Amino acid sequence: MNPRRVLTILFAPLALLGVAHADALEDAVAAFQRADYATAFSLMRPLAEGGDAVAERNLGIMYLMGQGVAQDYAEAAKWFRKSAEQGIVGAQYNLGLLYEKGQGVAQSDAEALKWFRQAAERADARASYNLGLMYVAGEGVESDLAEAAKWFRRSAEGGYAQSQYNLGFLYEKGRGVSRDDAEALKWYRAAADQGLAMAQVNLGGLYDRGQGVAQSVRRP
Repeated sequence: MNPRRVLTILFAPLALLGVAHADALEDAVAAFQRADYATAFSLMRPLAEGGDAVAERNLGIMYLMGQGVAQDYAEAAKWFRKSAEQGIVGAQYNLGLLYEKGQGVAQSDAEALKWFRQAAERADARASYNLGLMYVAGEGVESDLAEAAKWFRRSAEGGYAQSQYNLGFLYEKGRGVSRDDAEALKWYRAAADQGLAMAQVNLGGLYDRGQGVAQSVRRP
């Protein structure tokens, strides 16, 4: 399994409060999308300071990426936290990443696990993937391959290729789940169909060995 963390960049209005507020948020998003980051920041900050959860998340992204403002991981973490505490999934996920990496906050696997879990429980496939990795590695929690498989499955069912690969690997090796070549084949194929090279290699290996499928030197 190949650990890989992915930043969530989701810069769009999700929850709007009144016509004027909606217009201001849409103007900020439009400025961001045309790469006018200074304008986007000037429009977004007062909305965030007024407690809009989506604006807080978006402001966190701008501080994280240094768009319209000097890059500042501590400020990014501050705004992601405000948004995350209001239930914005992307902010929960990004705050988890900052805790995992120790950017803008003291590194804490326990805090990373907490925020990844909150996002994963609301069906964020990337958070479920990262949560699975933490259970594999025993980061912030005791290593538990069965629990890892559970979260990889949730992520895989959401279409996340890396989790599909990892779940296939666990089934092929019988780790955290009962060994099942047919299930390994199913999940490798799902990831391979999305272009994941490792899954394509392992899928080819199953066909070569006739595991879970009639032996073939080429996939039909």
